[in-house]
Amino acid sequence: MGDKSIILRVQKRDNFTVVDNRLIRDPNLTHISKCCLIMILSLPTDWKYSKSGLMKTLQLPSMYALNKVLQELILFGYHQKTRYKNNYMYYFYESSLLIDKISYLGSNGYPRKLTEDEIKKLEIEKIIKLTHETCI
Repeated sequence: MGDKSIILRVQKRDNFTVVDNRLIRDPNLTHISKCCLIMILSLPTDWKYSKSGLMKTLQLPSMYALNKVLQELILFGYHQKTRYKNNYMYYFYESSLLIDKISYLGSNGYPRKLTEDEIKKLEIEKIIKLTHETCI
């Protein structure tokens, strides 16, 4: 006879963040990247992005740790950085931009674990894109 469990949920009216379950169940992201992205998505829309501000808000130990998280979010399609004139625009997404791209979703409708070859291909595409943006 198995144990029974009950999940109690509270009706939320304010001061909460809703995220896509595909983000939470994405096996390609580390737990720290998922938590950081959820924290970023919970920030007010008028929040001014800066790496030092993010590091403090996310309580990360170093700029290296923040850069590692941001690189992972970029690689798997949850973060974009684009150049506009002399400034950068930063975008964070609760759903990966890769969903339509490389059969990112498994048969269960959630992201599947990518192979090493697929990850290398994504890394190469990101390098080519960054090289192209820098040359513009």
